Amino acid sequence: MVPFVQWPSNLDASAVYARLRDHFRACSDREELFLKYGKAMAHLRTQTMKIKPQLLSKDFDTLRCWGGQSHFISDAFVGGQDAYRLLEGQGSALDPQDRRNHHLADVRTALRTIVAHGQCYQLSPPDDENLIWEGDLRWCHSNGRAPSCEEFDWLIDYLTDTLATATDDESEGDAVLALSAMGGLGSSAKRPAYIRSLVCCMDSAKPPRVRHAALRAVFEARNELASLASDSMPQGVDTHLLDALSRAILTAVRPYHNETIHDKTVYQVVSMMNGSMLKDVAPDLVVKLHELSRALRPDHDKELYDKTIHQLASMKSDSMPHGVNAHLVHQLSRALLTAVHADYNEATYDSEPDTPFHNDRDYCYVRLIYTLSKNDEWCQRLARDDHLERCTFLVHHADQSRSLFLRSYLPALFGRIDPEGKHHRFSPDQEGWRQLISNTWQYARYYIKDDEYVDGLPAVVTATRLNLPGSDNSVQRDWLAVLAKKVNGALGDLQQKRAIFVDNGVPPGAVDTAIFSMQGMYADLRRMIEDRIRNTTYRDNDRSLGP
Repeated sequence: MVPFVQWPSNLDASAVYARLRDHFRACSDREELFLKYGKAMAHLRTQTMKIKPQLLSKDFDTLRCWGGQSHFISDAFVGGQDAYRLLEGQGSALDPQDRRNHHLADVRTALRTIVAHGQCYQLSPPDDENLIWEGDLRWCHSNGRAPSCEEFDWLIDYLTDTLATATDDESEGDAVLALSAMGGLGSSAKRPAYIRSLVCCMDSAKPPRVRHAALRAVFEARNELASLASDSMPQGVDTHLLDALSRAILTAVRPYHNETIHDKTVYQVVSMMNGSMLKDVAPDLVVKLHELSRALRPDHDKELYDKTIHQLASMKSDSMPHGVNAHLVHQLSRALLTAVHADYNEATYDSEPDTPFHNDRDYCYVRLIYTLSKNDEWCQRLARDDHLERCTFLVHHADQSRSLFLRSYLPALFGRIDPEGKHHRFSPDQEGWRQLISNTWQYARYYIKDDEYVDGLPAVVTATRLNLPGSDNSVQRDWLAVLAKKVNGALGDLQQKRAIFVDNGVPPGAVDTAIFSMQGMYADLRRMIEDRIRNTTYRDNDRSLGP
């Protein structure tokens, strides 16, 4: 009865939910009633009603009754499939519209129910943002068999139909999240349509929930995507489609990146400001920086604005000029972001879906492109489509992130995508970059337990080498000594765990390549330190001898 009642919005349904939960527990050994009460509880959770938080958590007894969310997800999935087949099987114009609407409503309800079960410890509102980044919608049949890709064909068709009408963002987001459970790109028959749908869902015109759900779905298919090459493309998929997907991925995390060249210039300057690259600033420009940090807005004089932006972008030197400090640069960076993203403000930073930096979203993004960067063709796409610009921006936020992942994986991305440093924006003289490199090696020993990270260690070595100080730089000796110690610590951990990685399926050659590259890195660091000590000694001796 519960699913058929028209519940008022914002009604406090705590008493109803508590009673359903009591019956649910009592019927745990009677599958039919148990399933009905569970579905009724999920239905209440999909509505905009108030339920006391303490009732929603699955305590020990409730968890035992639920037996895992897979049972309820599979039931809702099959229910949605049956409703869609009825919808497609109707005689279109010959069938009453109200019957078609009924079947369509059943599909939507089934998808809402699937998403509500995305967290194992509680039933969640389907629109809860945490479900995008933390939800797990994988399921299996009653016999323990995982569903095949072909079983998701109907849902890809439904998503394609929904996108064609462009009238139901809610169902688009639900469908994409449910499809993320495939862990791939779908069956051979539906793969091209699914990729095109994902590209469409990540368009800047789509709401954040749809874009980010599509990003999560692409993330779940990352291993299959990384395996695609131009000489072995599956039927219906070509390089043009993957090129579009690459651009769409960036749009999912940075929806305004391709609106104008003007905005792109601003974004590049933001990255430079966050990297502390203010250089050779004339004294009168200090005043301009203060004015910009207070007054720069989207409706500012465009000619003056562009002129100032290009002037800022051309600055070069080795130190902050007089009157300019990190706080001022921080203010300017925020002002520039406001110019690009009109509704940005400090209070919503990392708290709204489309803020410039969002820990969960960017964590997912970096993990995705880290896997894609294993493929040389994908590296070319990522470099061409400005993903390095995004990574450059994220460097500034690595230390602010709650996740060690960004600190440890960003250098590997630079080493893979741009191994020759052609597009590299950093130099060893930048404190932020040195700190990132140092932190990467410090935390590498913790991430070495991750099989995937071992494969990226040679790229971390490459990125580190690209940014080592020149041989005539004596200022960096202490930093090099600390870095050498961290590299050696990570090397020792990897050598000790070599057999474990091989047993886990990591190719022995990949582990040995990582060890060899780290050994070379450590040897070079020791040699640079010794050279600096020797050069310092020579200079001291020369000074002691006098003129």
